[in-house]
Amino acid sequence: MSSDAEILVLAGVREQDAGSASGVLNTGFQLGNSVGIALMGVIFIDRLTIRPGESVPGIFAAAVTHALWYQVGAFLLAFLLMLALPARHGHNTGANSV
Repeated sequence: MSSDAEILVLAGVREQDAGSASGVLNTGFQLGNSVGIALMGVIFIDRLTIRPGESVPGIFAAAVTHALWYQVGAFLLAFLLMLALPARHGHNTGANSV
């Protein structure tokens, strides 16, 4: 099953290059997911320190909140970068073009 992002990216690829392009795209997705999860784990663990007088649930809540704000920032950055992409004209990327 393909996502809209995959269809959009692969729409301009020549038919004979489609297999290679799909492999590179999926590798990029896997690498991005792995690095993103690892970074969120590092940020979470970095904030997960025991302080005297603080409850364990409070420590976890603070660490999760801190990591989630970084995630929000990453999504906003991705959105702004997406808006900076050049417009594609002349390509039909609708559901009927697949």
